[in-house]
Amino acid sequence: MKVHRIRKITGEPWINLFKATCMDSDENGEHIFRDWIFASRKKEIKLEPDNEADAVIIVPYHYDSKKRCKLVLIKEFRIPIRDFEIGFPAGLIDEGETPAETATRELYEETGLNVTKVIRASKPIYSSAGMTDESVVMVFVECEGEIKENNGTDEKISAQLYSWEELYELYYSNAKFGAKCWIIIDSIINKGVIK
Repeated sequence: MKVHRIRKITGEPWINLFKATCMDSDENGEHIFRDWIFASRKKEIKLEPDNEADAVIIVPYHYDSKKRCKLVLIKEFRIPIRDFEIGFPAGLIDEGETPAETATRELYEETGLNVTKVIRASKPIYSSAGMTDESVVMVFVECEGEIKENNGTDEKISAQLYSWEELYELYYSNAKFGAKCWIIIDSIINKGVIK
């Protein structure tokens, strides 16, 4: 399959729909053209794929003065699901920023916490490639400080520190999780960190 043309079909400021025309072959080798509509944060899209991430998702491990570790999670109302979602702090990468710089800025804006160490960062990964070209970098960090929400932003986000025991309770609750958040919590619980 090959993408022959991509055309923008909406003109919104934060996300738009694009129509891609693709060429495929049927079982007889005849060319078939198909259209596929997808969402993107980009203003324009080239035919050739890029490796630039749109955003970061921050996995913050908070250490207090006694070196006790807790995971930082946020709760945010998400209009498409019409409910609150439990997830990690996240944000769009500004032009010229590295993922680590974005993670540091966004963690402070959403929680008031300060990054003390970047542990590692993924390459760009995709959330829902059947619906969007959005890619994110997962940035794992250590952080410190006290939660102070909405530092320079109008987002309605509440942040909380979770001990491993509290994560266990949250995991088995009726909370709605972001997929990447659930995977991290599941790996913590099922690797025996929490008994």
